[in-house]
Amino acid sequence: MNRNGFSLLELVITLSIFVTILFFTIPRFSFVSSFIINNEVDRLYSTFYFLQQKAIAINEEQKLYLDLSRNGYYYFGKNNNKCFHKFHNSVKFGILAGALGPPSKPRKKIKKVITFKKVDKNIFRVSFLSDGIISPGNLYLVSNDKKHLMGIGCPVSPFSFIKKYRYQNKVWVSLN
Repeated sequence: MNRNGFSLLELVITLSIFVTILFFTIPRFSFVSSFIINNEVDRLYSTFYFLQQKAIAINEEQKLYLDLSRNGYYYFGKNNNKCFHKFHNSVKFGILAGALGPPSKPRKKIKKVITFKKVDKNIFRVSFLSDGIISPGNLYLVSNDKKHLMGIGCPVSPFSFIKKYRYQNKVWVSLN
């Protein structure tokens, strides 16, 4: 029998084996978890900036609530509707063992995942005042594989600003 190629069955079996291997190996690649945590930090950073600008624009204090138990955050938007965002299941509030902080002056081991004002057992509040001032504090997000740590901070300052940080090679790197 003279064959010039593969049968459909051979192609389907080969393709299914390849897809199965890919399915189990891609989530283990570090760049995927790095991309996901970076995306979550960018989204949270944008929410910080949005609420700061909204507070200035409408001359009314805005509040962001960080919810440890639900692994996300929320604020009250138009018509007092609760706008909730849950982090991707591979990202959570957390720290890496031995990481020093705060990111702006890392001298002591980080003990608290969130240093903004605690208002309930697992709820923390970030306040955005009408003059642009943001309550000071830091929060840390870690990937479930414990390979990536990022933070957002609002330092004590007469002029509020929001900083994004990445922890790499045991050093905090500012991303803005």
